[in-house]
Amino acid sequence: MTPRRRISPAARAQATAPLRKPPTRLALQRPGDLVDEIRRLHERHGGADSMPDAAELYGVLLWAERNTARLAPAPEAERR
Repeated sequence: MTPRRRISPAARAQATAPLRKPPTRLALQRPGDLVDEIRRLHERHGGADSMPDAAELYGVLLWAERNTARLAPAPEAERR
């Protein structure tokens, strides 16, 4: 059995730093609104022809994560 590696407190704090950011809150009433907004942005800046149907919210979020590079020419406010 190999011994466990010790992680310094500073390294642990740095590793968990992204998890300490406050979550982004969206001012949308329904999940479908989020899908519509993502589709609108991608249609304007890079095409959304391969985007999943709005009923598949999780699939849409995964698709948007993989295709964020398409929004590079979009204004920063829209990329956020």
